[in-house]
Amino acid sequence: MGLITAAGVASRGVYDGVEIERDKATRYRTWSTATAGPRPRTSRMLRDLAEPRAGRAARLERDLQTTSAAKRAGEIEALVVDRSDRRRLGFSVE
Repeated sequence: MGLITAAGVASRGVYDGVEIERDKATRYRTWSTATAGPRPRTSRMLRDLAEPRAGRAARLERDLQTTSAAKRAGEIEALVVDRSDRRRLGFSVE
């Protein structure tokens, strides 16, 4: 729980999110593996923390590729945010 509340507000560059989320997922999976024997519930919790981070990294990477391709084609100049940000901002999410 301390990991979640310690996160606070995060600021990052447009292209930094993928690596940050991927690193967090890797860190949580490593801790999950290390605690699997003596602390199975802790291990499961850490694994459950890793999965959304890995999914977010994949979405950010996909959005980044889509945005880069669109910019090359001259279609858009807007920042693409992930689904949770779209929901929070009131945009429809497919």
